[in-house]
Amino acid sequence: MRKRIEIELLSDLCVGSGYSYAGIVDNDVCYDEYGIPYIPARRIKGCMREALESLLYAKYPDSKYLNLSERLFGRTGESDYEEKCTCANQKVRVGKVRVGNACIKNYDEITEGLRNVYKAGEKYGNYAISTQDVLEKYTHILGQTKMKDGVTVDKSLRYTRVINKSLPGMDGNAKFYAEIEFNKADEAVIEDILKSVRHIGLKRNRGFGNVRCKLTDCAGFELTAEPEVVNASDGNVDIWFSVINEEPLVLSSQDETASDDYITGKSVLGAVASRYLRRSETNADSDEFRDLFLNGKTIFSNLYPYDGKRVYYPAPAYLNKLKKTRKYIYSLNRTLPDESELEENYKYGNGNQPKLLKGKFISIAHNKDEDYVFESEVEKDILFHNRHQNDEKGVERLLYSAEVIKPGQQFAGFIRVPDKYKALMISLLKEKEFYFGKSKSAQYGRCSVAILEDKSSLDEVKVEKICDGDAVLITFLSDGAFLNERGEYTTSISEIKKIICRELGIGEIEDDGEYISNIQTTLISGYHGKWNLRKSPIPAIRAGSFIVIKSNEEKEIKTKFVGERNIDGCGMIRVNRADEFTYTKPSEGNVEEQDNSNSLSLTDECQKLIIPILAEKWLENMAAENTKTGKIGGDESNSAVGRMKLMLMESLAVGKTYEDQKTEFSKRIESIKREQTKSEGKKLVEKAKEFGEIKEPSEFKEFLDLLGIKKEVMTQEVMKHWGDYIMALITHRKYSKKEGEAK
Repeated sequence: MRKRIEIELLSDLCVGSGYSYAGIVDNDVCYDEYGIPYIPARRIKGCMREALESLLYAKYPDSKYLNLSERLFGRTGESDYEEKCTCANQKVRVGKVRVGNACIKNYDEITEGLRNVYKAGEKYGNYAISTQDVLEKYTHILGQTKMKDGVTVDKSLRYTRVINKSLPGMDGNAKFYAEIEFNKADEAVIEDILKSVRHIGLKRNRGFGNVRCKLTDCAGFELTAEPEVVNASDGNVDIWFSVINEEPLVLSSQDETASDDYITGKSVLGAVASRYLRRSETNADSDEFRDLFLNGKTIFSNLYPYDGKRVYYPAPAYLNKLKKTRKYIYSLNRTLPDESELEENYKYGNGNQPKLLKGKFISIAHNKDEDYVFESEVEKDILFHNRHQNDEKGVERLLYSAEVIKPGQQFAGFIRVPDKYKALMISLLKEKEFYFGKSKSAQYGRCSVAILEDKSSLDEVKVEKICDGDAVLITFLSDGAFLNERGEYTTSISEIKKIICRELGIGEIEDDGEYISNIQTTLISGYHGKWNLRKSPIPAIRAGSFIVIKSNEEKEIKTKFVGERNIDGCGMIRVNRADEFTYTKPSEGNVEEQDNSNSLSLTDECQKLIIPILAEKWLENMAAENTKTGKIGGDESNSAVGRMKLMLMESLAVGKTYEDQKTEFSKRIESIKREQTKSEGKKLVEKAKEFGEIKEPSEFKEFLDLLGIKKEVMTQEVMKHWGDYIMALITHRKYSKKEGEAK
């Protein structure tokens, strides 16, 4: 069952991120790359478990002995998606309540608008909106000190950022929403648990984190368009699709502290198989299940980074970048060309040597005689968690971190399936979301299926026709595993060449030494969720390795996979003629910019957020400009300036509208008896009358037009700050040097 948790803030909230900034913030909150705060799913799930085990033990006695708690929220080390039948023809995930991050309403629309605003603002430096500008609208910083015997303890001042009880664009208390999935039979228990959750986050005994939670309905998700289907050989089809990670991803890698950069084929296989088995009419003993997930008739490729136009594969070892000039070159030949024959930017002497593109993903576009290289890198982050666990010796507390793939990135790949199962596989892809990686029950792993917007990059995995005597370049787009004649996994280049020639159906003639081959090794492993054990690692060829084979036959290459474990996406290759890859051939490709020439068409929620920020930017620029052009009250004493400040504050408190406030301020200035002081005060009145006028043409007006914000709306918002503007001028006068005074 899928529903939504509504979390209403009854006080300010601090959900700590684990980060601190010396001298500025000692305890920071969790917020995304756009500056919008959120409540991490692990905090919500932890508070739910705590409420069940402490507050509800009388109503649910099993929770006191952790039975109900473990059934709902799981136990460390158990499989996240163990399935059992609890009633007829219904399969559910046992003991696994899944919770997502809690975000503000219309989060997706607001972040999409902010992404465009940030990008467009690069041209308007004085008015560009930053992440911190947005964060300041949702949060504020408090200072606290430690007291002892009524006296402040030295060096105890600490600053904490908290989420405001009231947020921009929301009436009343702020509300956050998190999706939750659970067994239908546990709905009543979940409702009781949420009613018992009263506090979240830090400093709960200091007036922060008071919340009210309840269950609400949420809309389902289903893909409406069809994935791209490409005919393959031998009665198979390739179903291309992409996924967008709505939440951070923690993908298993050889390094326990790091996350992989892509979604492996075996992860896709497991996710699709789990979805298949949840259907009431399916079972794991059928021929259909074996054809789809066991016997190798269906292949699940890795999902690699995708930018909406092209798929990026691990950088091949023959594609290098010169260290100083940053030019791409192919280093496929055994010897580099004579430097005297090269352009200046391509000379490799004087420390300008070729360097491998480690950790990069590459897309190579072929256009006539030119190759264009597009480069990509997966964005990552470090997230912190605080673990509390009861044990026999007491309470274990552990602060730990996890490297994650940032949300909002897109990955693409394909599933090669027999044509008769095409409709079934497409229907499986169109159901709701996938979950990949670790900690899928809270905060991590949720990905939504999307359609490839541009299919131009699908020919990256080529089908080439080779001729007798051609040097054939085999590039590994994924890790490859190979068994030799003795049935052992091998990384020997000579044995791998024989295996590839046999599987491609070509013969090899003696190499004349013109080209090199480059094999980099790795280990392929896995995890048995049922046994809670790692699979035995096997030696393999790392993606990006390449082999050159001299063919003695004319042949059309039709395969995309070689070696073993193709069902998991291993052994994916690209075949080219080696003579196409000359030293100076590749050029840097330019990623097309979005057309922002007219308007960004921001939603109302996004406009409500950025209009006050732009108004403050306008105020800052106006104040800076006027404090440079001349002093206000330059000949008056600080006491006279202080009097004007008091008059302004009283006017702002008395007037109901902006015009009333300005009229009141003008009357108070007129009441000054000393003519010279009154004259200086009238300058402030004139500045107040001029404030808020957005003159044309201007940089600010152009930015407003681009954002689709009406001038009248912005003027109305700007006028709210006229008092701040006059106060800035008065303050500048008070603390600036008078003529003839010493600094």
